Order: sequence, then structure tokens, then C-alpha cells
Amino acid sequence: MSTTIKLALALLCNLIIVVSTIFVVRSFCKTEEGTYRWSYGSWRFKFFTTLSNVVSAAAALIVIPFEVAAIIKGTSIPVPALVLKYIGTVVVTLTFFTVLFYLGPTQGYKEMYRGVSFYTHFLGAAIAFLSFCFLEKGRLGLLWVIPAMLPMTIYAIVYRHMVLDKGPLNGGWEDFYGFNVHDRWKISATVMFAIMLGINFLVLICHNR
Repeated sequence: MSTTIKLALALLCNLIIVVSTIFVVRSFCKTEEGTYRWSYGSWRFKFFTTLSNVVSAAAALIVIPFEVAAIIKGTSIPVPALVLKYIGTVVVTLTFFTVLFYLGPTQGYKEMYRGVSFYTHFLGAAIAFLSFCFLEKGRLGLLWVIPAMLPMTIYAIVYRHMVLDKGPLNGGWEDFYGFNVHDRWKISATVMFAIMLGINFLVLICHNR
């Protein structure tokens, strides 16, 4: 497959990611009366699933003009843009595997893949992985796994604070992911960081191959 065709397919993938994520966020804000209000769906942004898909869409949006330029002028995608796409890909890949191996078995696959959740939990990650690992080229160094850990690290800090330090009675969150069942948040955090690190290396190796 030629480079131009790969870039065209990658461009299509990124357009799908951006448009689909806009559709998903818009659906979150639809009220029972059929109107749309940000306040109606803003609570969904406490979930890593929602945030990871928004990060992935933002990265795809940034990459799109560089892919258009690469198709027309034969230029390369700049490293900073590729790094952003890498970060967007790893966060939705983490969502994908978390649902597949943890939330699916504990909360039910039917619930996890119902409606727009099929995109946010499965299809969005699959498209991002396909485009970054097989269509968008430009070698990245292994040290980029470190900044790619930042989104999950920031979310983990906020999640712990909202669940353990504040709690639902004080304006915080319930432990909706079940990471603190039997007071095991340290074990859960260690496991999740190890998984995230593994995903970061897996995606980067697939991209660089």
C-alpha cells in the first residue's frame, strides 16, 4: 500500500473519530424533552471513558491538517502531532482493555457496549489504534511513553481525591469503577499503572515496527 493511500485512510479514520465523538457528546446533552443542554450531560465527564475519547478526538483533529498537507505536498506529519495522536491512542486503548477484561465481566458486556457505549468502549479505540499503528508513520522514541502516562496519572489523582478524600456525601464521587473495594485502591492503582505502561509500549512498538 502506498504512503498516499495510507495517509488518505488515516485521514478518513481521524475524521470518523472527530465526527463520532461530537455525536457522542451531543447525545449526552440531549434532554428528555429533545432539547440539548450542556448541564444535562456534563456529569459524564467524570468518567475516564468520556475523557479518553475526547482526548483521542482532539488529537485526531490536530493531526488532520498535517495529513492533508502530507497528501498534497508529500510532507511528513510533525513529531509533536504524532505524539499527541500517540497519547490519544493509548488512552482509548486503556479504556478498551479496561472494559474488555474488567468492567465487562463485572458490570456486564451488554451494558458496556449498549448504544453510544459501543463506540466509546470499543470502536473508537479500534479506529485510533488502526490509524496510528498501521497508517500513520514517523518513528517515535521510547521515552515518549513517559508523557503518555500523564493523562491517566492526572485522572488517577483526581479520582482518588474525589472518591477517598471527599466521597459522595461531600460533593465527591462514588467509586463507580470499584477500584477501592475492600480498601484496595493501592493495589488497583499499581495494577492500572502497570497495564497503562504496557499499553504505552505495545502501541509504540506497533507504530514503530
